[in-house]
Amino acid sequence: MEKTVKVLATLDKRVGAKLVPDYLQDLTPEEEYAAAREHRQLMPSGQRPSGMGRPTKRQRRALEEFFEEGR
Repeated sequence: MEKTVKVLATLDKRVGAKLVPDYLQDLTPEEEYAAAREHRQLMPSGQRPSGMGRPTKRQRRALEEFFEEGR
């Protein structure tokens, strides 16, 4: 997703993440957010079901191989 923001003010020093929205205006079209939500629903999250534990070495290698093919 590509976000578009307008910088309202520059800062001389770092601020906490909660204060960042005070200095930015989000100009991203709603269509971008809708497309990102749709894409997220279609793609698997990569999380394992609860109670499955850690993947074995064999499963981990298969997952790594699968995700390398997608790049």
